[in-house]
Amino acid sequence: MVYVDDSGDSRSGTILTALLVPDHRWNDVLAAWLEGRRQIHREFGVPKTKELHANELYKGRGRYCETTADDELFSTPRREATGRIMLSWLSNLEIS
Repeated sequence: MVYVDDSGDSRSGTILTALLVPDHRWNDVLAAWLEGRRQIHREFGVPKTKELHANELYKGRGRYCETTADDELFSTPRREATGRIMLSWLSNLEIS
């Protein structure tokens, strides 16, 4: 299974990122992803179904939390922690 995403502006450069997952490991990747999303929901009130876009997340754009009060508390350090949480869950997997 392959996921490819692009980022940037074609005038100044585009970055392509790919995630390659062998089909026999997909359930492990999905389980790790869902655990990361559960942790983010518990800690910051971000719904598990809300799409995380790094550009918006790290630049402080977009509303991510379920309540206005939670969203006001969802500061830059918490947004950065959200990215680290997801990456840490995925990096613990050995995909081969």
